[in-house]
Amino acid sequence: MSVEIVYYATPSNPDFEGALSSLGKVNATVGQDRRGFLMALSAAVSVSPTIVAVGGINALTNVLSKALGLPLTPVDWSTLGISGGEEVLLPKGALPLLIGGTVCGMIIENAAQCIIVADDESEVLDHLTETYILPYLQAVVSDRQEQEQPAEQPAEAEVTEVAPEAVEEPAEEPAEEAAEEVAEEPVEEADEFALPTDDIEAEPDEDIFADFDEDDFLTLNDKKKKGGWVVAILVIFALLAAGIVGGYFAYTKWWVPNQYDLSMATAKAAYYHSTADDVASANMPDNYSVKFAALYKQNPDVISWLKVSNLGINTPVVTASRHSKGYYENHLFDGTSNHYGTPYIEYAYDTGANINPNLVIYGNNSGDKRAFSQLEELLGYKSFSIDSATKITTDSVLFGEENWHILSVMLVNANGNEFNFADNFKNLDADRRTAIVKDAIKRSVIKTDVTVDTYGEVDLTDAFLTLVTPFSKDESKVVVVFAQRINDEQPAEDEPAEEQPTEEETAQ
Repeated sequence: MSVEIVYYATPSNPDFEGALSSLGKVNATVGQDRRGFLMALSAAVSVSPTIVAVGGINALTNVLSKALGLPLTPVDWSTLGISGGEEVLLPKGALPLLIGGTVCGMIIENAAQCIIVADDESEVLDHLTETYILPYLQAVVSDRQEQEQPAEQPAEAEVTEVAPEAVEEPAEEPAEEAAEEVAEEPVEEADEFALPTDDIEAEPDEDIFADFDEDDFLTLNDKKKKGGWVVAILVIFALLAAGIVGGYFAYTKWWVPNQYDLSMATAKAAYYHSTADDVASANMPDNYSVKFAALYKQNPDVISWLKVSNLGINTPVVTASRHSKGYYENHLFDGTSNHYGTPYIEYAYDTGANINPNLVIYGNNSGDKRAFSQLEELLGYKSFSIDSATKITTDSVLFGEENWHILSVMLVNANGNEFNFADNFKNLDADRRTAIVKDAIKRSVIKTDVTVDTYGEVDLTDAFLTLVTPFSKDESKVVVVFAQRINDEQPAEDEPAEEQPTEEETAQ
């Protein structure tokens, strides 16, 4: 993959270019004014599907809106899951890049090409690079890996400058040879934008840059005297003709995951960091621990915090009882609509006599280490011990702070007819509960440190935790992790008694 960087009236930034060089070849060009910038941009579009424009965000917004024929329109914050955003004008279809609620960049994309725009202020550019630009470009590389081979070694950035008013005169050559050379230039890497040169030459008097001031870019009369003008017209006119499709790739591959990450980071920051004001203003039920106050203010549906070590699961858990069924399958903890969802239980919490001893938590399988997708990794384990591998901890209004011992990892039918993973234990006697637990152990696809023969019997005080997520390779299956609460350890019966001092030792 090659990345073209075009600076607008700002010096090149070696640190920025070095950061992007991890993705492949980087070429950088400096356009000292609008004319030079647009010349550099048109050349960049003709050789690479990925361009990064760096400069003052307001100046770039106006220049690109005019160059690409995209009118300035207010950002529709609601489509991005943001409420109360101030009116900001960007080229139609552009996806804003935000820092602290301020637009500091944008992504303009069609099916085959994208222009990433970033403000040139050093700290802002560093933040945009780490938070937005690199993750987005990495997603682009992944999406296009079948079409493009990654560079073996990142090449150093090559920086050239386009002088403000100097356009080099090409050497004279026969007209037929020049036309043939120009026609071949944009085809290989930007053929999706290529228009037949016959169509353009058929109407030589039509000026598709009529809206530009004369000093903004080369007019057609200028281009008749200069080599390479067909390339510029092909690129810019093709962008106008192709249109921007709303940044679908950017939204699904970049914005949605980052939206989930931001929601999770906000929840994690609140967990265990409640202030006295949070506790006083939260109006939590009496059975909630004070450490949930800030979380409860964010979302009163919170009922637990779940952590699965070695798998990276570290998330709040909510009850979906106040919403329609499936609400949290496509809503984040902060209420934003998002397909990653939030781990949830289907019933209302109840710390009284009707509590279900089998706490069933559902989560989505995104396949990218978010939500509950990591649970599927357990299927690849051959065996594990609770002392050496995955451990589960919860902190809930149902059970308080608890540790859980994994008894079984199953791959079963999603409808529950093979194994009823959502079984409610509260009305079952000890024998029936024991039978269910042993059935789960028998169905485990990996070897745990418990077997059907060594398990023993269920006591009515025992509690169980069931984590459920869809299986990525077969929608009719689910991955089920079944665990039992670890009760307070008691001294073993055969533990030797503490040695008493002898009479001689006592006398001494």
